Amino acid sequence: MKLACVAALASIVIATGSAHAGSPDTSPPKDPNTALALSLGGSLVSVGLMGAGMARNDETGAKLFVAGLWSTVITPSLGHWYAGEVASTGFKIRLAGAAIVGVGLAQAMRCLFCEDEDRGLVAATIGGGIYAIGAIWEIADAPGAAERRNKRELQIAPAMVSTGAHPTLGVGIGGTF
Repeated sequence: MKLACVAALASIVIATGSAHAGSPDTSPPKDPNTALALSLGGSLVSVGLMGAGMARNDETGAKLFVAGLWSTVITPSLGHWYAGEVASTGFKIRLAGAAIVGVGLAQAMRCLFCEDEDRGLVAATIGGGIYAIGAIWEIADAPGAAERRNKRELQIAPAMVSTGAHPTLGVGIGGTF
């Protein structure tokens, strides 16, 4: 039993590695302007693809439009992903809007030839509006995502500091202020 405890403790110590003072492995700060450029630029590319698709009246135009539409799932989020946020608020809003569009289109297709039933198209339109709001939210919040990420990177750690006479324990703060 004692040998098993020692072996388990040794395994934990070996698995966790050694603790030592040194510079932490941090990535450089994220630029809010870059986050905005990624979200806004990517979204404009998506809208451009959709516009190019609408300008053509052929199969290629339809493919361009669909590619632009599907790319809107990703492109507004590029700034947040750059800042390290995967499932942001705008992304969740877009998912909810897409779900409402899907339900509305399913309802509209079910009652395609009903004369007085247009609730499916109304729901799809509302869902599209919610999707657009989520995309706008995502673009507008991209610089904030970079700033939040930079604030999370602030580190305070105890360090040995030489006061001239002898080393003493102190607190070192590093970062961009």
